[in-house]
Amino acid sequence: MRRWLHTPAFATVSPEEISGSSPAEVQNFGEMAGIWGICLCGLL
Repeated sequence: MRRWLHTPAFATVSPEEISGSSPAEVQNFGEMAGIWGICLCGLL
């Protein structure tokens, strides 16, 4: 989980903020997090 500290700010959104978002925003957040996860795996 330490590597998440090096991701852009949007990837460190708290669960409270996510739960307050619309389903579409949560889905988009999940997709972006997945994309960054792939990028991180490729860089490591």
